[in-house]
Amino acid sequence: LEFRRVLFRSSWTLGSDIGSITAGNTGGAVTGCSVTPALPQGISLSSGCVLSGVPAALQAVSPYTITGTNTGGSGSVVASLEVKAVAPNLSFSPSTLVASKAVAIASQVPGNTGGALTGCTVSPALPAGLSLETSTCGISGTPAVLVTTATGYTVTGTNTGGTSQAVLTITVNDQKPVISYSPTSLVATVNAAISSWIPSSTGGAI
Repeated sequence: LEFRRVLFRSSWTLGSDIGSITAGNTGGAVTGCSVTPALPQGISLSSGCVLSGVPAALQAVSPYTITGTNTGGSGSVVASLEVKAVAPNLSFSPSTLVASKAVAIASQVPGNTGGALTGCTVSPALPAGLSLETSTCGISGTPAVLVTTATGYTVTGTNTGGTSQAVLTITVNDQKPVISYSPTSLVATVNAAISSWIPSSTGGAI
């Protein structure tokens, strides 16, 4: 029995059928087969040294030694195998946010129809007061500055299977003015100057 003594590599996607993978054999027919260490969860090895199955757990690139046997002896091949996540697939709905300065926003978390995220980034930098949650790619906080021109912020989510981008367009307006006079009445005399009567404002700048 003579397996080709070469390193071969297969990269699979979590939850997807890998089909049938057979190591090259230039010797006699295989009657038994074994592998060390144990294969990733969901993958099996037949007595004919055929790999098959549906990966059920993530696996970093690791070497596996597959050994085939028959009455004439044994031969081995090293397989470098990995199981990657399904790539993320992000989208914001709605994809626009109109916020008010100094007023907390509802958390804006993109939908993800792909694999679980392992990291997130955003470009350009978010307005002061807003932050990115790196595990969900959500945007939250209380904007501290005005963004009077609608601006698109590209959020990129990653995992071992790849990346996905989604754009959230943000505008931050000032709060409306809320003015009041105290006292609320004035008694004046004809042809007599009055003192300046300046209202207070608890809203945005006038």
